[in-house]
Amino acid sequence: KMFDIVFGDNHLFGINHLSLDKAEEYRNKFSQDTALTQVFSMLREHGVDQQMISAHLTAGKVCKIAIQEHPDLIIHPVIPYAHSINDEAAAHGLVRTAYDLLKPDLLDTFNLFFSLVAPWKEVKIPKSSIRRFVEKQLDVFGTIPGKNKGVLFMNNVFTDLLVGMGAIEWFEHFSDICIEKGYKAGVITYNPSFFVSNPMPSLELCIQYNHKGFLNNINEIDLTRLFSTNKCWAMGIFGAGAYIQNDVISDPLLKSFSKVVFASSKEERLVNFLKEIN
Repeated sequence: KMFDIVFGDNHLFGINHLSLDKAEEYRNKFSQDTALTQVFSMLREHGVDQQMISAHLTAGKVCKIAIQEHPDLIIHPVIPYAHSINDEAAAHGLVRTAYDLLKPDLLDTFNLFFSLVAPWKEVKIPKSSIRRFVEKQLDVFGTIPGKNKGVLFMNNVFTDLLVGMGAIEWFEHFSDICIEKGYKAGVITYNPSFFVSNPMPSLELCIQYNHKGFLNNINEIDLTRLFSTNKCWAMGIFGAGAYIQNDVISDPLLKSFSKVVFASSKEERLVNFLKEIN
């Protein structure tokens, strides 16, 4: 086998980027516990033991059913869920929401205040703020046993926002906090070239990749360099269904990824993909 398969979660939460009708169909179907049970039973039957799950409001229920039905399933949570933060901000105000998510401990509050009044000292996001943020986001997943914990990812929008802000300290603290929580640390990014120029070996990287180069945002030379410093996951390898499976699998660069995120609501597509890569 060339790489491990991680099952994606878009359909589980009623998301389809190409069709609103399909999204509604998924929403209705996977709001039912029986449909979720069937998915994780199917994954267990076919030996797929890794699942990526975003911090949607129903993530706790999904994780509970997943582990009950597939006890050896490794769960890779993805945080934060932007819509829930937006809902909080709409209900309680942006300032209160930000304070609630990022309130530092007493020592970090003092250091932060000192940085603000000392022009020679760089202002950085305190580690206790990042820990609080991560803990509040993890709450939505409920209790995940240690043996089921995989890589804790930050989603691409949040990751690339931090990159744009130059808040590099977030990534360093995030890696330590993930270890504290029993996870490995990872980021999903549409800006993989940043991590070529700024190597962070403690992070696993999940990047957009396909053999056509569509939205890859990294050239082959830099991608090879990235493989030498980080474990890399590939997502979007089928270009939302636009590419032929044989062309995807025959791509020699795909073999260098440690994991590939594969999502489909149709069992036969998964089975066929597993058959070809094995």
